[in-house]
Amino acid sequence: ETVYLNYIQNVNFYHNNINATGVGTGLYYVSGSGQNINLINNNIKSNGYSIDVINPAAIDQINYNNYFTSGATLARWNNVDRPTLIALQGATGQDANSLSVDPQYQSSSDLTTLASSIAGAGFDLTAVVPTDINSSIRTIPVSIGATQYSAAFAKDGSLSRIITPLNSCSLTNATDVRVEITNLGAASISG
Repeated sequence: ETVYLNYIQNVNFYHNNINATGVGTGLYYVSGSGQNINLINNNIKSNGYSIDVINPAAIDQINYNNYFTSGATLARWNNVDRPTLIALQGATGQDANSLSVDPQYQSSSDLTTLASSIAGAGFDLTAVVPTDINSSIRTIPVSIGATQYSAAFAKDGSLSRIITPLNSCSLTNATDVRVEITNLGAASISG
């Protein structure tokens, strides 16, 4: 686990960027004795569960977070796997404004977020957290995560993979090329 929380009370866990680069969980909460824990405006990226909450009764508010995993199951809540954001939202009864997109960190050690869809998607906590991790003033609309920034593009796509051809050795101007595009932005991409 990258962030392991146990027996904590009255904690506001706001505006964090988590990058679990191993196979473990991004954020793990285990205690049955905690209470009044608020998780808002966090980017949690993992190769395993993005979040695993064993005792959900301790969580008071959970919303406006971005959960992303490169693994098969997005989250675990109350000892049950939640493979998608919709499943997690149903389990928490909250998270209506949370997202599940790759935050596109600069690198494994520089967690500056690049994904346009996260810029401006947060909840206004400027009265409590007026500056970001770089001491920049948080503006409205507020970004999810540790860094405040503006979306680079409304339509922001990334080439995920080349479907065909399998190699480029026999390409001609008549060769059909098929690719998969991942939408990283806030607006739909079509056409």
